[in-house]
Amino acid sequence: MKNILLVWLALLTTIPAFAQQVISSSGTYFENANGSIDYTLGEAVIFGFQTTNNSAIHQGFQLGNQIDVNIIASDDTICTGELVNLSAWALGGGSTYTYNWSSNIGGTIGTGNTIQITPSISDWYFVEASDGGISPNAMDSIFIQVNPSTFGIAFTATPQSFTSPPFNVSIQNQTSNASHYRWDWYFGNGSFSTDVNPAYSYGFNGVYSVAAKATDTITGCFDTLSKIDYISCSGGGVNPCTLVANISPAGQAVICQNDSIRLSATSNSSATYNWIRNGVILSGANDSIYYASLAGIYQVMLTDTVCSKLSAYFSLINYPSQTPIITSIGSITPCTNDSMELVTSAPFNAYLWNTGDTSSSIFVKQSGQYTVTGTDNNGCINTSSDFTVNSSLIAIPEICIVGVDSATNKNRIIWQRTNNPLITEYRIYKETFVANQYQLVATKDITETSMYIDANSNPLQQAYRYKMSAVDTCGNETPLSDFHKTNHLSINMGMNSTWNLIWDGYEGFSFGTYNIYRGTDSTQMTLLTQIQSTLHSYTDVNPPLGNVYYQIEVVSPISCYPDSVLAKASIAYNTSRSNLANTSSVDGFGDSWNLSEMNLKIYPNPNKGLFTLESFSSTPQEVELRIFNNLGAEVLYNKFGVRGNWQHKVNLQTLAKGMYIIRLNTSAKMVYYGKVIVN
Repeated sequence: MKNILLVWLALLTTIPAFAQQVISSSGTYFENANGSIDYTLGEAVIFGFQTTNNSAIHQGFQLGNQIDVNIIASDDTICTGELVNLSAWALGGGSTYTYNWSSNIGGTIGTGNTIQITPSISDWYFVEASDGGISPNAMDSIFIQVNPSTFGIAFTATPQSFTSPPFNVSIQNQTSNASHYRWDWYFGNGSFSTDVNPAYSYGFNGVYSVAAKATDTITGCFDTLSKIDYISCSGGGVNPCTLVANISPAGQAVICQNDSIRLSATSNSSATYNWIRNGVILSGANDSIYYASLAGIYQVMLTDTVCSKLSAYFSLINYPSQTPIITSIGSITPCTNDSMELVTSAPFNAYLWNTGDTSSSIFVKQSGQYTVTGTDNNGCINTSSDFTVNSSLIAIPEICIVGVDSATNKNRIIWQRTNNPLITEYRIYKETFVANQYQLVATKDITETSMYIDANSNPLQQAYRYKMSAVDTCGNETPLSDFHKTNHLSINMGMNSTWNLIWDGYEGFSFGTYNIYRGTDSTQMTLLTQIQSTLHSYTDVNPPLGNVYYQIEVVSPISCYPDSVLAKASIAYNTSRSNLANTSSVDGFGDSWNLSEMNLKIYPNPNKGLFTLESFSSTPQEVELRIFNNLGAEVLYNKFGVRGNWQHKVNLQTLAKGMYIIRLNTSAKMVYYGKVIVN
């Protein structure tokens, strides 16, 4: 290490006197009088010198303008014991590279373009890239800040053993600088405290464990200490609490950052569940099953009419990972057979582009959205954001608005025709039954009116998403535009002759208000009310007698004129309406509408805010639970897996009395509605 540093210092002292220093976005380099470049330095100054870039991505330097190497770290600020992925990415010079890693304190630590480390102290890490002697080696460095997560927690309880009540215990916190931490104490019977030196009174005989968790208020790093069977109480009353709280699997697990792990708590039909992460109760996590994805310390608390019981800690750690970033080299000259190279930002063990290619870079000729999925050495998979390539002479067109055409009751797509002689036609695409996959459904010549009626749409049945493109005079097509989605409305019968309206919402432009129309005749609809665009349900509490029609409308801030080359449109189109929904089409399920089909039980109903959903699923499914109040505002969201006979407990005790709408979306693409009364 010392020899390398001396070589680097020697190189710096041999810069010719006639060299001109030039500052650019890629770093500082020295240009000779004849225009050749001798040395290039990146933003990071190597081997412990000061750096001007504190991010986890550093640009290195290259010698002889041959190789450039960068270090990419999954994180450059961590707590003791956390994993860090270090990746090196070299460009230029030869086609293959070798990498040697070292640290300022530990010396040589590994080879290969990616290594995984668990630093115990803050340190500089270096990589040297070589192409086998074709070009001078290139180097880069990064500083990893390691914050301690061992605080020397110490405490004692007085007294620790009782032979008769009262069972009053005082905890003396003996940790150095205890006030620097946030404290969470657990007393082994479901009770907890956040005091620095807590006092607690046990109510019953038993042997209790005491646990402490200290969190650094600045870094967020934490340490724990548990004393098993630490407090013994006898001579008093028998503890009526029979709850058992365990988490399966127990202990610790390491998963990818975009993955989750299924945590299962002890099953008890008479208890309610609350899942806790890092000492904070998770809102809506009230089932015996919880899918954990964020790193942290998890517990589950079971509560019945007698007591509460906390489980032991479960620790979840995320493997360090990084998301590929696509960059381009070169550009495509329109109306030629030209191509451009797309390159990933960092090395992975495996690559998969949406073109099917499996190399780290690809050459493309056609317009489109390109993505790459990288698999790292932990098996973690991450996909890049879309990278847009436009090989056409013209810009990507945009849809103005989509909605139901009142004359045909089919979907209508409208765009603004651009007076551009380079455009020959527009193409309309509709999403298939596979999400995010679109197929061509229409071609409209530039001379035609910029409107398309989708004769194969059924707005009564579902919402649809559309995109469009344009073709230039060379026959090159632009990438597809952003999508617009129509608004689908459904209705069901509420209590006391009311009607519940539920819609999925328009997507494609920003707006603040939904207009709700109502009528006893589908040709004579009048505005009933307006509500915020953040809501997607409404209950009509005073509907007229007989058959009633409803429709939802949004208004675009931009007016569209679907003209043609032959005529200028005089009518502006800036509104989108949903399908017409009418009450005569609703089956009379009464208080059990949409429930008999799924055989879903809700009990007790009415209730005091605690109730259970129960049903049967012959195959494993994932269920999304959403509950809305009578104003249409979402008050609870939960996601859980089901299989066979399943139960899911719901707690609405903190909410106001009244009727709530239950919506269940299953991974089998089914939607079910129910209602529950809290009194």
